[in-house]
Amino acid sequence: MPVKEDFLLTVKDPVNTWATIRDARKRLKLYTHLNEVFMEQSYYWLYRRIRPGTTIIDIGAFIGDTAIYFALHPNVVCVRAYEPSPAAQTELLNSLHRLPKQLRYKIEFRACAVMGAEGSIKNKESGLTGSNKVEYAPGGVKAITLNTALKGLKNVAIKSDCEGAEEHIFSNADLENVYAIQLEAHNTEATLGRVLRAKGFRVSGAKAGVGYMYAEKEQ
Repeated sequence: MPVKEDFLLTVKDPVNTWATIRDARKRLKLYTHLNEVFMEQSYYWLYRRIRPGTTIIDIGAFIGDTAIYFALHPNVVCVRAYEPSPAAQTELLNSLHRLPKQLRYKIEFRACAVMGAEGSIKNKESGLTGSNKVEYAPGGVKAITLNTALKGLKNVAIKSDCEGAEEHIFSNADLENVYAIQLEAHNTEATLGRVLRAKGFRVSGAKAGVGYMYAEKEQ
C-alpha cells in the first residue's frame, strides 16, 4: 500500500515530490562528507602532523567540514578556507554561523578558487556537485594562485580537494613555507609526485586513479 500511495503522490504532485527527492539527495551528500571527515577520519594523516602555530590552507573547502575539522586542532591558529561554488558557500557559511565564537574566528572564508593561474572562472555544473568542470571566462568567480594564497604565511599545512586541478595548482607554487600536504589526486599521481619531490617533499599514497597523496618535509 505505501508504494501505491507514493506513486499516486508522484502523479498528483510531481513538482513537490521531486523537490523532496532532491532535498534528500542533497542531505545524503552532506552527511556522506561529514561521515568521511569526522567518523572515518579521512584527513587524520595531516591532522596528526600539525605543528604548533600552523595555518591551514583548505583548497576546496566545500561545505566547511574540513575547515571545522582542522580548526578543532589546538595547534592550528587559522584555517583559510577557499571555496568557489556559490551553493557550497551557502552551506559553509551556515555551518560557520553555528560554531562557538572561539572556533568560528579561527576560520577565514575566502569566496574564490585556488587555481594554476589568476583570473575568472565558471563551473559548467551548478549545485552541490563537488565537481571542477571549470573554464576561464569573464564575469565568473575570482581565481587566485597558490602563491597568492601563501603570501606572507609561514608554517603552513595544506589540504586540497580540487577535482583534478591539483597538478596545475602545485606545479608553479613556491612551497618553501609549507611542511605538509594531503591532497586528493585525480590521475595526476605520477607527474604531481615528481613535482612535489622536486620541491623537497617525501611523497606517498596514491598510485593510480583517484586517491589521497601525502607529502611531507623533514622537520
